[in-house]
Amino acid sequence: MSVRTIVEDENLVVFQASGRITAEEAIVAITNHFASTRSKFALWDLTRASLSAVNHDEFQSVAVAGASFGEVRGAGAKTAIVARTELNALLLKAIAARFEAAGSSFELRVFGDLKAARAWLRASN
Repeated sequence: MSVRTIVEDENLVVFQASGRITAEEAIVAITNHFASTRSKFALWDLTRASLSAVNHDEFQSVAVAGASFGEVRGAGAKTAIVARTELNALLLKAIAARFEAAGSSFELRVFGDLKAARAWLRASN
């Protein structure tokens, strides 16, 4: 339904999603932000979202869109994705595998809570 982009500081962007989000919404958020802003760290907050509207082929499209901005983000870039439901966690692991297969130059991890995700990102600063 909605992806809100919040730039918390020069190195961290938070993509806060709610409702049933689509691959197109994720791609638009990624493209709109990284085309104009260089954020080394990204946090996808999917704690109030569902990925059930995203099909297998669309996962590849999201992975390619995200991986295409790896160089823009710079060395040591990381993305943390937070999901609270088991279904979302499984789907996100599939997305993480797609990012790796698409040649992403940044690390991506899936977390069950925001605090752990933020700690992992902050450990890089």
